[in-house]
Amino acid sequence: MKNIPILEPDGPGHRFVVYADACAGEPGGRHEATTAAVNKVVAALNPPPEFICYPGDEIIGLTTDEAKLRAQWEYWFETEMSWLDRTAIPLYHTTGNHTTYDPMSEAVFQDVMSHLPRNGPPGQEGL
Repeated sequence: MKNIPILEPDGPGHRFVVYADACAGEPGGRHEATTAAVNKVVAALNPPPEFICYPGDEIIGLTTDEAKLRAQWEYWFETEMSWLDRTAIPLYHTTGNHTTYDPMSEAVFQDVMSHLPRNGPPGQEGL
């Protein structure tokens, strides 16, 4: 895909992308192609965004199997988002109903997102 020019602000501002609800994380899953297409567009933005905000539902989640949930996160980060250099373009996350739906999924989210700030209301630090 060729570079996609962006609209620059008329004055001070930031270049960022917000996208969510991929419900991905499964090899060959029904949302894998759509996630790849959106990622291709974001990767082609020129200049690139200063940061990306992902307000939830990166993965399909909704499983009671902790190993399966961790595998979804691993696939999402290491395969589907492998194009993104997170040292150059930070990626900020929030929780969603597919990612934090019970105590086990909250613990997994806190673990896989251990790089995020640990703030939050009592009992929900790091969520």
